[in-house]
Amino acid sequence: MRRLLIVEDEIHLLELLKEFFTDKGFSVTIAKDGKEAFKVIQESTFDIIFLDILLPYLDGFHLCEEIRKTQNIPIIILTALSDEDAALKGYKMGADDYICKPYSLAILYAKTEALLKRYNSRDVKVYQFKTLTIDFLRHKVWIEEKEIYLPRKEFELLSYLVQNKGRLKSRNDILDAVWGSEYEGFERSVDTHIKKLRQYLGIYKEHIKTIIGGGYLWEELHPIIK
Repeated sequence: MRRLLIVEDEIHLLELLKEFFTDKGFSVTIAKDGKEAFKVIQESTFDIIFLDILLPYLDGFHLCEEIRKTQNIPIIILTALSDEDAALKGYKMGADDYICKPYSLAILYAKTEALLKRYNSRDVKVYQFKTLTIDFLRHKVWIEEKEIYLPRKEFELLSYLVQNKGRLKSRNDILDAVWGSEYEGFERSVDTHIKKLRQYLGIYKEHIKTIIGGGYLWEELHPIIK
């Protein structure tokens, strides 16, 4: 299920959007101000974000800028600010689309689907997250500009998880994608290679999350240090 975060301080509009997109099959999370939204974004992952500009505590422009520092996900700005300068600032801060109120829910839904499709179809050649870089074409990985030499299966496993970031993948999903559907090995082969991969990743090993009874996912969140 696709995850949508709606950041909006107009309660009536917030509930309307939530109901509409829930009916469309989205898992919807809401935030009523910029501070709350920033906290939610640090703790969860989303496939797309709707973002108002005139928010309490932290405005949408600065929130968009903060999101773009660590995440590459679709952002649609929904706002009453209709002047050209505001729209240009929104795009400069990293928004993918800028829609002025009032707007049609049908049009917003169509734009959402088109944007998600465009993101999912991108031919990504290089992945960058903080000081981690993955070159999918050359099969190379760097951490803090130091090249990390991964065995073939560990590289393919990392690539699969990263290219499906935020999405839980079962052991069978991973076996089919990395080893092939004809592979007759055991699901525990995945656990063994995950363990090896974490050893190679060092400070980034915590971004491979284990979901008991579910599988694994790559999560672009700051791990909690205890």
